[in-house]
Amino acid sequence: MFLNKHLMSPEFLYYKALEKRTELDFEERCNLYNIQKGFDRECLYDKMKTRKKLYFS
Repeated sequence: MFLNKHLMSPEFLYYKALEKRTELDFEERCNLYNIQKGFDRECLYDKMKTRKKLYFS
């Protein structure tokens, strides 16, 4: 099993910075939400895999 250190994509960083500087329109908010949700799930998946490996190895 390979676990990657998850880094935020350039697009994710762009939307995070833009969100702090201005009000995002509907499409930008949707994009940021979807990117954030995907990133969070990747990190959660890796945590679950790590715990499973520790308990069942």
